[in-house]
Amino acid sequence: MEQWKNFKFSNQELQKSLNIDEFESYKDELFHRTLAVKLWTNTTYNAKAFKQTTIQSWKLKNPVQVQDLNKNLYLFRFSTKNDADNVFNNGPWCFDKSHIVLRKITGEEQLENFDMDKILFWVRVYDLPLKLRSDSIAKKFGDVIGVYEGIDQRDVYRMGRFLRIRVLLDLNKPLVRGTLVCYQGRNIRVFFKYEKLQRFCFICGRIGHQMKVCDENVDEENEGCEEVVEKEYSFGQWLRASPPPKINNEEKKDRSSSSCRKSLFAYTSSSEVEDLETRKGEEVVMEQNKGLIVDEVEVYKDGLFCRTLAVKLWTNTSYNAKAFKQTTIQSWKLRNPVEVQDLNKNLYLFRFSTKKDAENVLQNGPWSFDKNLIILQKITGEEQPAEFDMHKVSFWVRIYDLPLQLRSDSIAKKIGDFIGVHEETYQREIYRTGSFLRIRVLMDLKKPLMRGTVVCYQGRSLRVFFKYERLPTFCFNCGRIGHQKKTCEYNEEEEEGFGEVEEKEYSFGPWLKASPPPKTNYEEKDSNSSSCRKSLFACTSSSIVEESEPIKGKEVKVEQNKGNAKSKEQCLDFEESGKKLNNKEVENVAESFERVTLKKHDCGEVYP
Repeated sequence: MEQWKNFKFSNQELQKSLNIDEFESYKDELFHRTLAVKLWTNTTYNAKAFKQTTIQSWKLKNPVQVQDLNKNLYLFRFSTKNDADNVFNNGPWCFDKSHIVLRKITGEEQLENFDMDKILFWVRVYDLPLKLRSDSIAKKFGDVIGVYEGIDQRDVYRMGRFLRIRVLLDLNKPLVRGTLVCYQGRNIRVFFKYEKLQRFCFICGRIGHQMKVCDENVDEENEGCEEVVEKEYSFGQWLRASPPPKINNEEKKDRSSSSCRKSLFAYTSSSEVEDLETRKGEEVVMEQNKGLIVDEVEVYKDGLFCRTLAVKLWTNTSYNAKAFKQTTIQSWKLRNPVEVQDLNKNLYLFRFSTKKDAENVLQNGPWSFDKNLIILQKITGEEQPAEFDMHKVSFWVRIYDLPLQLRSDSIAKKIGDFIGVHEETYQREIYRTGSFLRIRVLMDLKKPLMRGTVVCYQGRSLRVFFKYERLPTFCFNCGRIGHQKKTCEYNEEEEEGFGEVEEKEYSFGPWLKASPPPKTNYEEKDSNSSSCRKSLFACTSSSIVEESEPIKGKEVKVEQNKGNAKSKEQCLDFEESGKKLNNKEVENVAESFERVTLKKHDCGEVYP
């Protein structure tokens, strides 16, 4: 064959050249159901075993005929065009850890000029914000990696942990590990993983050979070593994607069904979630010469972000992810279905049918599962899944022993900012003039709970105490939510085997948990009635009122300073001027080094 390529035709041979018309060509549909096949390897292999094993792996019901074209080049003729298309679209296939290259033919190609160095791969794009997963942006990613062929339109990839695109790769070029996306002045690092990726080189990144036979391998010390230290090379096992998630049969059913279970488990399984921590993205130099620039007009246009919440269970222990999803949705008691997708280990996206459902769930928290706190967070679609800041939760906090005159909105805000970040003050008079003031506070779960503080007012030091509604598992030793004392890293006790734990030994205890909030009677609706009983008991019930005496106020050291809770005194000082209280006057706030002084000419609205 090589000699035929090199010799020149004589004039006699050229004079007898043939002219062929189209109607004389071979008319047969077999070309539509025939694939050219090549094993991408330079090593010897058993051709008979290759043909037999390859056909068996396709699991076809109809027979397949095989013809040899050249060394390591074959024609596989299928019984139907549908069989050929299924095999071509469900690749890539492999034999003995080497990739099988497939190509459709038209019958017009010369056998020696088959271009058999390109293969279709499913590529996953990680850490891409949900808003940037439109078709046009997906095409840009595909053209960076190779030649874009298509995108998986299923929502498990559109709004899941990664974007899944189909790309035609050139096997003569190294794998692309990632790139930079420039969007709204941000440089977003995204990473790629390849499904069904077989043998490739950790040095040059090309498919088809290993490091020990690579032409770019200049390290003589590694010759003969079976184990390869991955961290020494620019490519590694982390480019291989785990098997694609299985789609349950419920996906084929009507998604508009009100069945919670259908919408909950229609897409993914927690057991198939990859751990992004194993990816060595930070050590890899991104292919910055192919960075993408994304315009606002190209972003994914959908209103689902306003009705989607990121959800995380605040715990370090293992749990049943399937039971967590099902129980959580059932506890919300929604009429409309909710879809769940896995983003990362212990991180999910809950997509609600309406924006109102999402807001109701967010406002009526905090929620818990198996005594562990559930963190909810709104998303905009511009966040990277690996960078969700999921360690803050809103709590309703009750403030006890605060004088009625000091329960104005401005003072409530200052106390809320002392505990965490004040969000709102409950305005019903049951809490304004009752046994406690009720405020909503955004709390940092990495910090210990605040037990109370000291309020300085008119020369008096008033000790006020806090209780938290729906408070889940927390540590009696360090005061942080999410673990118990026996697993606390600050637990310095070495004694083990004690079944009973005495509460008085610790700075925190179950007395920080508030009882269920009081129920409002129907008499509250008739606020203008002259009935003494209606106005007196319109908001609360005497059987539900908590006593402040059980609070261990005298045994527990109150939080004296936010920066150093055990050394310096933190107090709220309300100093009255000689002027008459007036609602139009405002507070003047002055901060000293060791105490917060709130100079107050007015305590807000005065409550009798």
